[in-house]
Amino acid sequence: MSALKYFLLFVSTLTVIACSPTSSSAPSAPMPTPALILSLSTSPSPPKMGEVEIVLTLQDAQGQALEGAEITVTAEHTDMSGMEMQGNAVEQGQGRYAIRANFSMSGNWSVKVQVRRGELSIQQDFALSVVP
Repeated sequence: MSALKYFLLFVSTLTVIACSPTSSSAPSAPMPTPALILSLSTSPSPPKMGEVEIVLTLQDAQGQALEGAEITVTAEHTDMSGMEMQGNAVEQGQGRYAIRANFSMSGNWSVKVQVRRGELSIQQDFALSVVP
């Protein structure tokens, strides 16, 4: 074999070794878990035009109720600009917070919830379909 063939064989072998998957004995880093879990429900359900109570439930990553948060809620109609309302949810105890909203129009609404508790701050968006 000529020197060129040996060189090409050597380079090919290195390429195969470099590109092959490796196994590592080091454990992979765990996926981060959310520090806060926020859920939204309404009364009535589904939400109807008029006054609706929006209930927010706040928990830690282990499912324990979290109290003492400041929660700001903004709702805006997705199809009609200018139809917006904002307010602070009131703590009800056991990780529950509530706010009353007056949905003056049926259709799709975007509800943005901003939660602040100590150093933690999250924002979560919810979609509501308000029926006539």
